[in-house]
Amino acid sequence: MLCFYLFEVTARIAVFGKMYFFGKWRHSAWNWLDVIVVTAGVFDLWINRKLHLGSGLMGKILTMLRLLRLLRVLKIVRVFMDADLSWAESPAFQSFIGIVIVFNSLV
Repeated sequence: MLCFYLFEVTARIAVFGKMYFFGKWRHSAWNWLDVIVVTAGVFDLWINRKLHLGSGLMGKILTMLRLLRLLRVLKIVRVFMDADLSWAESPAFQSFIGIVIVFNSLV
């Protein structure tokens, strides 16, 4: 799973360049968080296991960095805040959802 996040961050940096880190504050803050979380994951999963640095101060720092992974969930909130969900108010969509609910209640 970490490989996918590592690929995502690497691809975004390749595409956006400096704007990935220094663009709009609202987006670049999330990008910095992604880089920190992925770097901590790489360090924890690959480098730490080779160097056996899991005890002491380094272990406590890694534990705190692991907690940052929870903040990635907030990224989903950002997507919903930025998204235009006006299409969900259309009668066609509401009819479709009604049909899905009726179908699921029959099954």
